[in-house]
Amino acid sequence: MASRAIMEVLGWGLIRNSNGEWVRGFVLNIGSTDSLLAKLQGICEGLLLARSLQISSLVLEVDALVVVQFLTVGFGSSHPYGH
Repeated sequence: MASRAIMEVLGWGLIRNSNGEWVRGFVLNIGSTDSLLAKLQGICEGLLLARSLQISSLVLEVDALVVVQFLTVGFGSSHPYGH
């Protein structure tokens, strides 16, 4: 199994309306983690922000295929995050 690179990470995200206009954004200090967990933490923070703004329908965009796969089909038990 390949080792994961651990780094100090800041996460950020934003919410736009249906016209593409900025509504709200966030930045958070995630700390020491790898890129997959950092992206998942950013998604979680963005979803919490959307809920606090009472947004009931949204489109999530992320730039990592592995995150999309994790959110749509999950990982098998052999993957480090699969348990």
